[in-house]
Amino acid sequence: MKIYILTVKGRKSGFIRKTPLEYDEIDGVLHGAVANPRKSQWYKNIVANPDDVWVQIGSRKFHARIEFLDDAGTIELMKLYVKIHPSYANFLGWDPNLDDLETADFSPVPKVWRFYRIHER
Repeated sequence: MKIYILTVKGRKSGFIRKTPLEYDEIDGVLHGAVANPRKSQWYKNIVANPDDVWVQIGSRKFHARIEFLDDAGTIELMKLYVKIHPSYANFLGWDPNLDDLETADFSPVPKVWRFYRIHER
């Protein structure tokens, strides 16, 4: 598990908020996921203040742009995550030993998860 610190300005208070989150690097691009985005406070803060986002990984800090993927992008990235980390499939009730990745129904994923890419500004 790789952790970064997300810093974003609060949408209501304007205060700076910090949240530790998990990320993965795929083909040189940082990726993450938010569970239940409708309830996630940090997700709502990013949507409200997309220019006030910073990321810290170890001692490296940078001003960031978070690119939230659409439903199709989220499903494709989930399939890739399952290939890389088969245990992620358990979140969906999918068994990598029994189910075929190409024919498995990942349509419920965007209702619960939203994947994103982290870009340096």
